[in-house]
Amino acid sequence: RSQFEEVAKQIPIRDGVIQTVNILRRRGYKVGVVSDSYFVAAEIMRRRIFADFALAHTLMFERNICQGNVSINHAFYHGDGCPEHNQCKSNVLRHIIEQELALAKNGTVIAVGDNLNDLCLLKLASQAYTIEPKHPNMRQAGITEISHFDELAQQIDTYDPYL
Repeated sequence: RSQFEEVAKQIPIRDGVIQTVNILRRRGYKVGVVSDSYFVAAEIMRRRIFADFALAHTLMFERNICQGNVSINHAFYHGDGCPEHNQCKSNVLRHIIEQELALAKNGTVIAVGDNLNDLCLLKLASQAYTIEPKHPNMRQAGITEISHFDELAQQIDTYDPYL
């Protein structure tokens, strides 16, 4: 377990991420890390960037030794979910919308991704951004490409849920 945690602590954080998370949180957004990898890493990243929540799959440990078993997070499944994938990040967003979004006055969902496993999620979001896309399909209409998170912070609407 300690090796997984150490690797997660060494994952580079892109420039501007923490500042962008802070801007979003001050404007009333809930900020999360949704990963189709392991919760042990996603939770460490969540804490490092000061996000509100992390959702990922659970890797099983016994006496701090990885057992090689993964428990898929149920949020990645949805009864009326993604038409392309049974297990999908967009299904996580569907659950969040059903449970959380009623709290936001304008209902805006901002999502950022960089690879095909993010594409369905980005298509579902109100404002979708891709950063350094790793696949040409990520450069679709409706998905704004940014080169760094400072650029995202400049493009975020000025929504204030407390007005």
